[in-house]
Amino acid sequence: MTSCTVSDIPSESASVLGDAFVDIVAGPIDAFPKWGGDATCERITQFPGGSALNVSVGLSEIVGTYASVC
Repeated sequence: MTSCTVSDIPSESASVLGDAFVDIVAGPIDAFPKWGGDATCERITQFPGGSALNVSVGLSEIVGTYASVC
């Protein structure tokens, strides 16, 4: 196994470790249901999410380059 130090990493790069999930967004709803109840909504959408993905996208917007998530 090889090791590296901070000085080995180019200043314009970053590695992000964490999760990548799918965020499910449902809505709109008129009011929150009572505990144990249900509510209906007009649509359900999916978005890429998770802390690693969100941080990578944010960094890419700040730096102005692309982000790659494996």
